[in-house]
Amino acid sequence: MKPIKLCAMIEITKQSLLLQLGIAMTAITLLAFSSMLSSVFIAETLEGHATAINQAGALRMHSYRIASQLNLYIGQERTLTVALQVEQRMSEFSRRLFAPHLEWLLQRHSKLSVGHLYRQIIHHWQQQLEPMLKQALQPASAPMDASDYLAQIDEYVTLINTMVAELEHNSETQIRKLRLIQIISLFLTVVVVIVSMVLLYRRVIIPLQQLLEAAKASRQGHFDWQIDHRGDDELGQLSSAFNLMAQDLARMYDELEIRVQQQTANLERSNRSLELLYNTTRRLNQLPLTAESYQSLLYDIERLSGIGPGTLCLGDSKQQSQQQPALRLASTRPALSGSKEPCPLPDCGHCFLTSATDSATLSIPICDNGQQYGILRLDIPHKEPLHDWQRKLLDTVASHIAMALQRQQQAAQGHILALMEERSTIARELHDSLAQSLSYLKIQVALLKRVFAQSEQNDKAQPIIAELSDGLTSAYRQLRELLTTFRLQLGDGDLKQILQTTLAEFSRHSDTAMSLNYQLGGCPLKPNSEVHLVQIIREALSNIVHHAHATQACVTLNCDTDGIVTATIEDDGIGIPPQSEPQRHHYGMTIMEERAKQLQGVLQLQPSTMGGTCVKLRFKAAL
Repeated sequence: MKPIKLCAMIEITKQSLLLQLGIAMTAITLLAFSSMLSSVFIAETLEGHATAINQAGALRMHSYRIASQLNLYIGQERTLTVALQVEQRMSEFSRRLFAPHLEWLLQRHSKLSVGHLYRQIIHHWQQQLEPMLKQALQPASAPMDASDYLAQIDEYVTLINTMVAELEHNSETQIRKLRLIQIISLFLTVVVVIVSMVLLYRRVIIPLQQLLEAAKASRQGHFDWQIDHRGDDELGQLSSAFNLMAQDLARMYDELEIRVQQQTANLERSNRSLELLYNTTRRLNQLPLTAESYQSLLYDIERLSGIGPGTLCLGDSKQQSQQQPALRLASTRPALSGSKEPCPLPDCGHCFLTSATDSATLSIPICDNGQQYGILRLDIPHKEPLHDWQRKLLDTVASHIAMALQRQQQAAQGHILALMEERSTIARELHDSLAQSLSYLKIQVALLKRVFAQSEQNDKAQPIIAELSDGLTSAYRQLRELLTTFRLQLGDGDLKQILQTTLAEFSRHSDTAMSLNYQLGGCPLKPNSEVHLVQIIREALSNIVHHAHATQACVTLNCDTDGIVTATIEDDGIGIPPQSEPQRHHYGMTIMEERAKQLQGVLQLQPSTMGGTCVKLRFKAAL
């Protein structure tokens, strides 16, 4: 049990620096006390030695004085005075022999050689010298030989010298012991102090310096500073706690920096999002909207959201199901090698009819109130996964584009309604004025023809009257066609429905079977462009009905991804006969060319693959 307790105490001592320092201070104190106690003890031991030595020396001197007085007493007459002096000397010797210091020394050293010698001296005095002196001082005694007494004195003094030498030896021995104890105590004290200083330096000073340096480093934000001091004592535990605290602070500081970076990134992302939404709103509210506006918007999306380049196409899934190409409104993609097209997809239906979003591209439908206006297709850089904020931002931008297109369509519808109202007013005025006038002129020409039929100048007048009648008839017919065109209600339906109505009208008034191949898709046309296009098609159909003698006619409209609209009117009639001079009262081709110029397009007249004539119009669709 004792070794276990000792080990436990050692472990407890190792775990407490204060206890170790307390033990060191206790050791130094105990050494000091032991040194002082040993000094006191030895001093107590040596107490009386000097007095005893003095008394012993005095005994020698009194021994010789007694011998001197005795010699005087023997050599002279035995006088009473000398005898009294000898007795006085003997009494003084006895008093000194039995002095308290010598008796106290005898008691303390009774078992040592000093005590034995002291007893011998007493015994020798009492048993030999004192009786011899007393007998010599008796008046009736025989005279004593002084040499016998001197021989006894010498022997007695030798015993006293021996005792004095033993006392001196004992004193020197105790003094040497005291010196040795002082040296050992001083050495142990120095050792304990050195060990304590080393312990204090290694276990206190160095750790405290490291703690101070670590605290300064932590104050400057350097939490990677570690204290090397290890141990189970207080400073060791404090160092471990400080290291753990520094690690926790470093982790918290890193987490705080990460959170600050995240918040900064979120703030920057919010700023970019707000900037993109602001630019989107600003650009989409600037009228008129052009392809450059949408292209700038695509550049803003790529710069502020980090996604792009991209393409903005107009169209819907219904048109794509009919294999109608979408209109590429704007694109920031570079053209593919060997092609002018920036889009790598085989057809537009890949974006509109299927989920074209993958790891490399993102397709966002442009919808508003359930109606699709187009699609926004963007390239994902490095095929990185999209963040929720990016998708939500792009959805918001797409909804703004959809609302802008809707407003544009509503504005176009309003413009069409205003145009139709104006055209209806013009049609009413023409009908009430010019049409009535032409009807009246036709009646007058008929009356004139009847009058000249009874005249002698009938032969000369009839060609003029016939030409005048043909001119009025042609003018009246063109006016009626113009009135019919003005009365077309473009606002009642889309362009396809208007063309279908137009072809049905011409089919009812002729034997020509007419068909429509409409593939404009989401190609936007201005109201004036629709009017010019319908007028050109009506003029071409009118020529087919009145001049081509065709049995079939086909109207084809399509638009490529660059917004180039192509309108083709073909028939299987007799074609265009070669003429040396233009026919009079026929201005259809001239009007068609003028309308083509208004569209900034090109009108071509060429043989048809059906065997008749082909009228082809090409122009750029405008937003």
